[in-house]
Amino acid sequence: MKKKLFLIICLINTLITPELAFTQWNNLSIANALALGRVECLNDSTCYVGGNLGQLYKTQDYGQTWEFIDIGAFPNIVSIQIIDTNLFHVFGSNGVVYTTQDGGNNWTQYATPIGGVSGAVYFLNDSIGIIGADGDKIHRTTNGGTTWSINHWTSVSTQDIAFLNDSVGVAVGGYNALQLTTDKGINWSYVASPSSVIASFPSICTVGDSTFIALDASGGIIRSTDTGNTWDSIGSANTIPWGVAFMDKDTGFIGDHYGDIYKSIDGGANWTLDLNATGYWFDISCPSNKFCYAVGATGPLNSPGQIVRYGKVPSGSVITSINMKEANNMLIYPNPASDFLHVDFGTYPANLKLIDCMGHICFEDLINEPTRINLNSISTGIYIMQIETPEYSAIEKIFIDQ
Repeated sequence: MKKKLFLIICLINTLITPELAFTQWNNLSIANALALGRVECLNDSTCYVGGNLGQLYKTQDYGQTWEFIDIGAFPNIVSIQIIDTNLFHVFGSNGVVYTTQDGGNNWTQYATPIGGVSGAVYFLNDSIGIIGADGDKIHRTTNGGTTWSINHWTSVSTQDIAFLNDSVGVAVGGYNALQLTTDKGINWSYVASPSSVIASFPSICTVGDSTFIALDASGGIIRSTDTGNTWDSIGSANTIPWGVAFMDKDTGFIGDHYGDIYKSIDGGANWTLDLNATGYWFDISCPSNKFCYAVGATGPLNSPGQIVRYGKVPSGSVITSINMKEANNMLIYPNPASDFLHVDFGTYPANLKLIDCMGHICFEDLINEPTRINLNSISTGIYIMQIETPEYSAIEKIFIDQ
């Protein structure tokens, strides 16, 4: 009877997609990190952050642990462009691009004709990239950053660039500057900004297939829903914003100059305080509609860096607990998993069992600390993890895909 009941539970679980148990900001930690200025994510769990003095870090477990990547140089990192799991470019404030083709093990330096890079960098693919310099030029490469040519002279500096697709992009920057390209950055033209705009644009992002949202340095929010051709003012964040990103067409975040993060749930029309911290938030990246990461510094210049994550590691937990505070600290990731599973139950000792849908115990252990479980001997399928600790009991659905 027990096996029949367990089979029913397993069949029900196959129809349930793991959901987020909570969706607030979580503090992450990178030891000894100075100010962090850029974050880019390959997916929900794998992200890179860059900061002052050539700091580059990588996480593959939703920010729980970070690996330092030595690029062999010490400029402030102003942009990270991820092409795929192996190929990405890191841009220094000194105008040099550092490229890896093996996921960060080896690096090649390419000098650009630009004295300084503001962070306005965008790569369309492994060949074509765009740089907005600190001065009055937009440069373009067609060979992956080996050489660059001037494609457009601007009247003001370019601060950020975003593309909706391989052809349509917008560059923003100095006072009222909105520049549109529809041919992969070969040609650019100025488009009119709303009359309410009274400052420069520090940041721009895309939302869906046709919408751009840009920040006015005075706190205004402008939006184009027709691929950048016309723009309207849609609201104000009432702060000095630096970074903006949207999880979906409605939900977005702004990091500001005062250590606060604001949230919109209506496409940017209205903003409310979502995280009250200190220091600065320089950049935000949302790899999906479930996760966002924000990076910054606790103070000016070379102050310690800070990083937070919005969202939690996906799980399908069913918790029966005598201490819900402890149970909510439980971490099991990645899920789905393939090579390994990291478990942290917050309280110990913990008895752990991994059971398949036939009721067979495939793994059992008594652990006394956060543990990395090797899954090489476990077949592809849906499993139930039973956890017993002094503070709570829980049942976790685990997907294994070898």
